[in-house]
Amino acid sequence: MSAEKFLSSPVWRARMKTYFKLMDVDKNGVLTLSDFEEIANRLIQLQNDSSKNEEIREMCHSLFQYFMAGGGPVDSNTQISEEDLIVNVAKTV
Repeated sequence: MSAEKFLSSPVWRARMKTYFKLMDVDKNGVLTLSDFEEIANRLIQLQNDSSKNEEIREMCHSLFQYFMAGGGPVDSNTQISEEDLIVNVAKTV
């Protein structure tokens, strides 16, 4: 399916908006690397194998960079709006 068809699907857009709200940990209206660092910290607290901590951190960083931000370089100043997320995710699907 093309990115345009995803973008025009109201059900898909509603799901992405819900996903955005869940991932916006600090509820500041944008997704940032710090949101995904906090998600990594929470996952690390839930698991019983501390040897996987770095792997979890890398996974969350990659998720932010390649899925949320569309593959470009990211740093602590990168901010992804809800609409940016919808467009970037549609491109990756």
